[in-house]
Amino acid sequence: MLARPEWQLGLRLSYLDLISGPVDGGQVLVTTADVNWWWNRHLRWRINYHHAVVNGGSTPSHVQILQARVQLMY
Repeated sequence: MLARPEWQLGLRLSYLDLISGPVDGGQVLVTTADVNWWWNRHLRWRINYHHAVVNGGSTPSHVQILQARVQLMY
Protein backbone atom coordinates (compact mmCIF):
# COMPACT_ATOMS: atom_id res chain seq x y z
CA MET A 1 0.00 0.00 0.00
CA LEU A 2 1.32 3.43 -0.94
CA ALA A 3 1.70 5.80 1.98
CA ARG A 4 2.04 8.87 -0.26
CA PRO A 5 1.80 9.77 -3.96
CA GLU A 6 4.56 8.18 -6.04
CA TRP A 7 6.12 9.03 -9.42
CA GLN A 8 7.49 6.51 -11.93
CA LEU A 9 9.47 7.36 -15.09
CA GLY A 10 10.21 5.04 -17.97
CA LEU A 11 11.96 5.10 -21.34
CA ARG A 12 11.64 2.45 -24.03
CA LEU A 13 13.21 1.94 -27.45
CA SER A 14 11.56 -0.42 -29.99
CA TYR A 15 12.62 -1.52 -33.46
CA LEU A 16 10.51 -3.31 -36.08
CA ASP A 17 11.71 -4.54 -39.47
CA LEU A 18 8.82 -4.90 -41.94
CA ILE A 19 10.96 -5.97 -44.92
CA SER A 20 10.42 -9.60 -45.91
CA GLY A 21 10.99 -11.00 -49.39
CA PRO A 22 8.91 -9.08 -51.93
CA VAL A 23 7.25 -6.97 -49.20
CA ASP A 24 8.99 -3.65 -48.39
CA GLY A 25 7.14 -2.23 -45.40
CA GLY A 26 10.18 -0.32 -44.15
CA GLN A 27 11.75 -0.16 -40.74
CA VAL A 28 10.26 1.51 -37.68
CA LEU A 29 12.17 2.90 -34.70
CA VAL A 30 9.95 3.99 -31.78
CA THR A 31 11.08 5.92 -28.70
CA THR A 32 8.59 6.05 -25.82
CA ALA A 33 8.70 8.10 -22.61
CA ASP A 34 6.30 7.21 -19.76
CA VAL A 35 5.26 9.06 -16.62
CA ASN A 36 3.08 7.37 -14.01
CA TRP A 37 1.69 9.14 -10.97
CA TRP A 38 0.15 6.93 -8.30
CA TRP A 39 -2.16 8.96 -6.05
CA ASN A 40 -2.79 5.86 -3.94
CA ARG A 41 -2.93 2.11 -4.58
CA HIS A 42 -6.27 2.47 -6.40
CA LEU A 43 -5.76 5.51 -8.63
CA ARG A 44 -3.06 6.05 -11.26
CA TRP A 45 -2.57 8.82 -13.82
CA ARG A 46 -0.42 7.92 -16.82
CA ILE A 47 0.93 9.87 -19.79
CA ASN A 48 2.98 8.44 -22.69
CA TYR A 49 4.79 10.15 -25.54
CA HIS A 50 5.79 8.11 -28.59
CA HIS A 51 8.02 9.25 -31.44
CA ALA A 52 8.30 6.86 -34.40
CA VAL A 53 10.58 7.14 -37.42
CA VAL A 54 9.63 5.06 -40.47
CA ASN A 55 12.41 4.47 -43.00
CA GLY A 56 11.83 2.81 -46.35
CA GLY A 57 8.49 1.46 -47.43
CA SER A 58 6.04 3.46 -49.51
CA THR A 59 5.84 6.50 -47.19
CA PRO A 60 8.84 7.27 -44.95
CA SER A 61 7.69 9.56 -42.15
CA HIS A 62 7.78 10.66 -38.52
CA VAL A 63 4.86 9.97 -36.20
CA GLN A 64 4.24 11.54 -32.78
CA ILE A 65 1.61 10.26 -30.35
CA LEU A 66 0.63 11.63 -26.93
CA GLN A 67 -1.57 9.39 -24.75
CA ALA A 68 -3.05 10.01 -21.33
CA ARG A 69 -5.30 7.96 -19.07
CA VAL A 70 -6.59 7.70 -15.56
CA GLN A 71 -6.86 4.19 -14.16
CA LEU A 72 -9.03 3.18 -11.23
CA MET A 73 -8.23 -0.22 -9.71
CA TYR A 74 -10.22 -1.89 -6.98
